[in-house]
Amino acid sequence: MFDIIAIGTATKDIIFKSAHFKILHSKRGPVKDYEIVPVGSTVDVGDVFFSTGGTAINAAATFARQGFQTSAITRVGNDSSADDIRRDCTREGADSSRMIVDGHHATAHSIILLHNSGERTVLAHKGACRYWEPRDFHRKALDARWFYIGSLGGNFEALGEIITIARKHNIRVAMNPGPEELKLPHKLVPHLFSIDVLIMNREEGALFTGVSVENEGEIFKRIDELEPGIFVLTDRSKGAWVSDGARRYKAGIYDERSVVDRTGVGDAFGSGFVSGIMRRLNEKSRAGENPVTVRDLEPSDIAYSIRLGSANATACIEGVGAKHGLLTRHQFERGLHWHGLEIRMGNVAHKN
Repeated sequence: MFDIIAIGTATKDIIFKSAHFKILHSKRGPVKDYEIVPVGSTVDVGDVFFSTGGTAINAAATFARQGFQTSAITRVGNDSSADDIRRDCTREGADSSRMIVDGHHATAHSIILLHNSGERTVLAHKGACRYWEPRDFHRKALDARWFYIGSLGGNFEALGEIITIARKHNIRVAMNPGPEELKLPHKLVPHLFSIDVLIMNREEGALFTGVSVENEGEIFKRIDELEPGIFVLTDRSKGAWVSDGARRYKAGIYDERSVVDRTGVGDAFGSGFVSGIMRRLNEKSRAGENPVTVRDLEPSDIAYSIRLGSANATACIEGVGAKHGLLTRHQFERGLHWHGLEIRMGNVAHKN
């Protein structure tokens, strides 16, 4: 049995970095910044990098580095890019034998235009990751204590199959839904009652709830009423908010020594946070304590998990690629840089 199985996308990434990529700031529309290149001209690309990523692969790398027995389930094509993904996954110490080969569609690919600021634009071809089927998931393949679910391309039938197995076999679930799931809240909401840790960024929370992106308090209120576990709302360089139903936590970020590439930072935070939750639950079980739900964890457990998520994300952005710098347990717990993160805690106002 695995400690955790990461389920979601896997991509072959081609990353172009150039000083000639420009960012245009706009005061109109939901998107404030645009990365632009001139039409009809050749743009000199100073550096090119080849990597692998996707939610399942990025998260599996974190879990494996943190010492958990890990597997990844994703859909790939019958091509050389899939071979690269398998090799990277195995190199990280995660099982890749459960990857599903799609004979009709190519492996997903991303072209990433990386600005010198670390911000980037992703041109994504979803490939085989769009074509999940409920039969991809069965008890033998999903033999684990935890599931970490990323985007399933809006395939709620497949999501329902995973959740049904989790309920039947008392498997804990963390989920970082993709835009295809968030655009259909009426289909996602029924599954939230089975999710132990729900992770979104601020824009995703606004999309899901229909609340202004500026009103994180109302976003928390709406989702707390729907989701019985822990809710995490990340906000890039502003840090993260976490609610355990009784308390709300606000954390900043660690000092960023350099910002090279923000690709994968959300996956790094989410999988780091869940690693902390898993570790603290395991420690309590070994001590004879058996929390019924993740909301039975103590504030110190939540704070530890926030620190691990934030540290993992900060380490990730200091190099190119979605898996760069992901921390081992030893690096996190022994690294002096990863102590001293300020975390403010208060009661959740609408619960009082």
